[in-house]
Parts: sequence; structure tokens; C-alpha cells
Amino acid sequence: MMKRTVAAATAAVAASLFAFGQSWAQEPTSQFVVTENATAIANITDPADNTCHPAVVTADAPRTVYWVNKTPLYATLYIRAADGPECGGAVLNRLRPGAVGAAPATLQGTVVDVRFSSYQ
Repeated sequence: MMKRTVAAATAAVAASLFAFGQSWAQEPTSQFVVTENATAIANITDPADNTCHPAVVTADAPRTVYWVNKTPLYATLYIRAADGPECGGAVLNRLRPGAVGAAPATLQGTVVDVRFSSYQ
């Protein structure tokens, strides 16, 4: 009877350690988030290097937004010209990996594209 109790207790401890080890080992998701009034309005999860994400934000009426780059990549924000290519307009902002935009951006009548890259 004592052997069964010890074996059951050992199995329970091993199972809990295994479960804890798996949850602890999970890596956080890298994200690029755009917020307006503390509400996320755009979210790009695990972007690849050298990729363009078109029309992340479209602002017809005035919008005040904040940028949060929780990725290991640089994020360059472009204001797309009316007839211009994606990620090819004027640079609005450039965020380092893990950076939060220091000042809000007020946008109106614009489309914002984001390009992620590993180089500065």
C-alpha cells in the first residue's frame, strides 16, 4: 500500500512539473500593434523579415493612433500616395525592435503601410 501511495505521488509531481515546463517554455508572440483610445485597431502577429503589410491603418476621418513594435524586426511606417505602390510612400515613422512610439500620430485621409526588416 505504501509503495502505491509513493508511486502515485511521484507520478503526480512528475506530471505537474512536465505541464509547468511546457507552459514556461512557450515563447511570447511577437506583435506589431496599432492602438486608438487604448483599443487595438490593428495587430500583425509574427511578421516575416522584409515583408510589406498594406493598409494597416486607413484614416478617412481624423484618428490619433499609437504604435507598439513588440517584434525583433524594425518597422517602417509609410504613408501611401494616392496612386503609389504599397510600402513606397513617405516615411511616417521608424520603430526599433521592441519600441513603442513616443508620440501619437494624428492621421486623416491617409493609408499607412508597414514594412518589417531585420536591418536598420
